Amino acid sequence: MAKKMKKTLVTVVLVLVVLLLLISLSVKMFGAGAVKTAIETIGSKVLQVDVRVRSVSLWTLLGKLEMNNLEIDNPEGYQHEKFLTLDFAHLKLNVKSLLSDTVEIEKMQFDNIELVMEQKGLTNNLQEILNNLPKSEEKPADTKPGKNLVIRDLLINGVTVKVKLLPVPGKVDTLTLKLAPIQMNDIGTDQKVDTAQLMGRILRAIAEGIAQQGKDILPTEMIGPLTDTLKETGRQILDTGQDVIKQGVDVGEGVKDAVQGLFRKKED
Repeated sequence: MAKKMKKTLVTVVLVLVVLLLLISLSVKMFGAGAVKTAIETIGSKVLQVDVRVRSVSLWTLLGKLEMNNLEIDNPEGYQHEKFLTLDFAHLKLNVKSLLSDTVEIEKMQFDNIELVMEQKGLTNNLQEILNNLPKSEEKPADTKPGKNLVIRDLLINGVTVKVKLLPVPGKVDTLTLKLAPIQMNDIGTDQKVDTAQLMGRILRAIAEGIAQQGKDILPTEMIGPLTDTLKETGRQILDTGQDVIKQGVDVGEGVKDAVQGLFRKKED
C-alpha cells in the first residue's frame, strides 16, 4: 500500500513538473512574441516611424523581461535610415501587479543608445519626432486606454548622440555628445502613465539631455527650435495607450492575461 501511494505521489509530482514546463514554454514562445509585437506596434503608432525589435525574452513567473536591439527609423527625407538604436533593456516586474489595473515595474534599465540627430533646413529629425507625439486632446478612435504603469526606478546608460550638421566647406559635419546617465524615479505615482506615454517621456528625457549638453556646442538653428519644442511638449500629456497586441495562437487566457498585462486594461 505504501509503495502504491509513493508511486502515485511521484506520478502527481511528475505531472505537475510537466505542466509547469509547458506553461513556461508557452510563455517563452508566445508571450515574448506578444510583447515584441506590442512594442513595435505601439512605438510605430506613437512615433509615426517604423520601430523594430530583434528579440524579447520574458520570464513571467520571475517578473523579468529583456529586450535586445531596438531600432527606430528616421522620418522620411533624411540621409540616415535609423534615428535611434538601443542595444539592451532590462525590466524587473512586480508579478502580482500583472493582472491588476496598474502594473508596477521595480526597475527599468536601458543600456547603450545611439541617436543620430540630423539637420535638414530649419528643422531636424529629433524635433520632427517630438512633434509627432500626440497632444493630450488627440486620441485615435480605434484605440483603448493602455494599462497604467508605475516605474520605481528608470535608468538610461550610455547615450551617444551623433549630430550631423549641414555641410560647410572646411568645417566638421559631425559632432559627438556623450550624455550623462539619466535617472527617473516613481514615474506614474503622481499622474497616470501608460506604455505610449512612457515612450514619450523617455524620448523627451534624452532630448532634454541633448539640449542641456549641446547648448554651447550645437548651432543656434538646431538647438533653438529643439528647446522651443521641448517647452511645448512639456505641456502635453500623451493619451494614446493602445490595445494593439495581436496573438495568432491561443495559449490560454491565464498566459495571455499575464503577458498582455503590461499593455491592456482588463475589460469591464
